[in-house]
Amino acid sequence: MKNLAIIGIGKWGKNLVREFSKVSNVVICHSNGDKDNLVWLQKNFPNIKHTRNFQDVLDDKSINAIVIVSPIKTHFSLAYQTIQANKHIFIEKTISENSSDAKKLIVMTKRKKLVLFIGHIFLYHPVLEKIKQITKNEPIVYLKFSWTKLGSFQEDILLDLVSHFISIIIELIGMPKSVKIINIRKIVSSYDIITIEFGFGKNCKCIVDINRVSNFKKRSILVVTTKNIFEWEDDALYKFNKRKLSYEPMSIPKKTPLEIECEMFIQNLSKPYYSNADKALKIIQLIEKCREMIK
Repeated sequence: MKNLAIIGIGKWGKNLVREFSKVSNVVICHSNGDKDNLVWLQKNFPNIKHTRNFQDVLDDKSINAIVIVSPIKTHFSLAYQTIQANKHIFIEKTISENSSDAKKLIVMTKRKKLVLFIGHIFLYHPVLEKIKQITKNEPIVYLKFSWTKLGSFQEDILLDLVSHFISIIIELIGMPKSVKIINIRKIVSSYDIITIEFGFGKNCKCIVDINRVSNFKKRSILVVTTKNIFEWEDDALYKFNKRKLSYEPMSIPKKTPLEIECEMFIQNLSKPYYSNADKALKIIQLIEKCREMIK
C-alpha cells in the first residue's frame, strides 16, 4: 500500500484524508496547527501523525506521494519542493496561479518521471461521464452554468469557482474561440459576482454565472443538445420530457467523484509516468484569458 502525506486539513483536506485512508496509508498530515483541525485528526485518525514543518514530510523517505490541499497561492511552491524531493504529487485544483508556473511543474515531473495529478473533481463525476456518452450522438448547442453560494472570499473567484465550470466546458466541447465578460461586481472581495460568455462559433455558446454572496446554495448546469435538454443539479441528472413538460431523473452510478479521483491517483502511482496536467494547463490558460478581459 502506498504511503501518503496530506498538506492541509481544512474542509476539503479532511475529505481527502477520509478517502485516501480507504485506498492508501496516510502517514502524516501537515497544517498550520489549527486547534479544531488537530482535534478532528486525533479523534478520527489517531494513527496519522501531524507536523507544522513541511521539511519533515519531504525528508520522510517512506512517503511515496504528497497530496497538496492548501490555498491555491501555495500550490506552486509546495509542488516545486515536492518534485525536488522526488515524490509524486496530487494537487487539488488549480495546478498553480498561472500557466508559466504550471508549465514548469509539468516539465520537471516529466523529466523525473513523477506522477503529476491535478484534482479537478468534476472531471471524475459520474454525471459528466453520462453527459459525455449522451452528447456523442447529439451535439451540445448551449450550456448554462449557475452557482450561488456564500463564502470562499479569500480565494480568487476564477481559480476557485470558475475553474470548475471551465474544466467541464473543455472536457465536453474543447477550448472556446472567444471569451466575453458580461457582468462583474466587487462586493466583499475583489470579485464576487461574475458572468462570462464562452463562444464556439455559430454552433454553440456557454454562459457561466457565479454569485458567492448569495443567501442560498445551488449549483446547476443546463445542457441543451440538438435533440434534448438536460439539467445537472448537484449530483443528479434530469432529462426534459417534452410531452409532459417536466424533468425526469436519470439513473446515475452512486460512486462519488472523490472516490473515483482518489482511486485513480493511487492506481497511477504504479505506472512509470502519468500526468493529467495538460488538461489543468488548458484550464489555467483559459482563466488567464478571462483575466485579460477583466483588465
